[in-house]
Amino acid sequence: EAFSVYELLNEVVENTKCEKINSLYVDAVHESLCTDINRSLDILMADLLLFNVFIVLAIVFYKLYASHSIPNPNETFIQRRIEIRNSISKKKASVTTGTT
Repeated sequence: EAFSVYELLNEVVENTKCEKINSLYVDAVHESLCTDINRSLDILMADLLLFNVFIVLAIVFYKLYASHSIPNPNETFIQRRIEIRNSISKKKASVTTGTT
């Protein structure tokens, strides 16, 4: 049993020598830094660009919608309803009397 532990320790020492570790380290670092990170940054930039386009479109459409839907601040909702009702009444009266 002592012999197998000794062989195991020798195998661990052999597998952790600089020549073997260095190639694994270089492959891992090169793969992650030169390939994966660049690809991830490209995808991130494309996603941010699309997100910004949608945000700008949302702001533009909101501004267009808001500019047409904001009532006159000097006019309340009830006053506007009364004006509409009066104009309808005037139109009905002019139709029944035959005046324009």
